[in-house]
Amino acid sequence: SAPLADVVRKLNTKNPGSVNGRELVAHEIGAARVAFVVHPTNAVKQLTTEQVTEILSGRITSWSEVGGLNLPIEVFAEPKGGGVRTLVEKTIGKWGDVLAEPTTVQTATQVVFAVSQVPNALGIAASAAVTSSVFTLSTDRPISQPLILVTRGEPTPRMKKLIEAARKIAGGSGAGS
Repeated sequence: SAPLADVVRKLNTKNPGSVNGRELVAHEIGAARVAFVVHPTNAVKQLTTEQVTEILSGRITSWSEVGGLNLPIEVFAEPKGGGVRTLVEKTIGKWGDVLAEPTTVQTATQVVFAVSQVPNALGIAASAAVTSSVFTLSTDRPISQPLILVTRGEPTPRMKKLIEAARKIAGGSGAGS
């Protein structure tokens, strides 16, 4: 899900000349979306992007500041370097300060489990990991990035079938391929 040019650059920095980026063709199959989740009993059901940024940067620290109960907000996220966290940090970095000091758990699935157990929690998870044990907040600007499959050159008819199947599974429109 990382931009292809970034991956090629990173690989070639590590091992110069190992990947010819001009040979590669990206085929978008869908998008990885971030879900901001809360305990189902939390009265807050939506936040603006500005409010999310303020919470994640540590400037809003209580649910009462965004229409909820007077409880401290405990942010849960995967460890630094994880895909969802990195996406959020890069996006929030465009809007304001980066993620302050969340409670870290190993995976997005564990974020969802932790939030389901902690009434004052806000979790950052992949939308694919969300279960009915939590509530996904609505926001005014969703955070997502494209998911791509890469071929060397134009895909063969057989590869095209695989790409189309992956789009159906991922729910992607295939824009940008």
